[in-house]
Amino acid sequence: MNRLFICLALFVIVDMILFEAHVAAFRKELQLSDAAYDGACTLYCQHRVCPSPLHLHRYGFDRVLPE
Repeated sequence: MNRLFICLALFVIVDMILFEAHVAAFRKELQLSDAAYDGACTLYCQHRVCPSPLHLHRYGFDRVLPE
């Protein structure tokens, strides 16, 4: 049981790190500031952090946003 918990915890940690790296690369590619990215997520995803940066593409948010 302890091994299962440790493996699950490591999976969650690695998944979070990979997600943050993906978001950072996505924002850099579109030249999005923190405020613009958070605003897009708030508008289109209805919470502070999008489940996936691809949601922005899905809603036509694939251009550089005004600051």
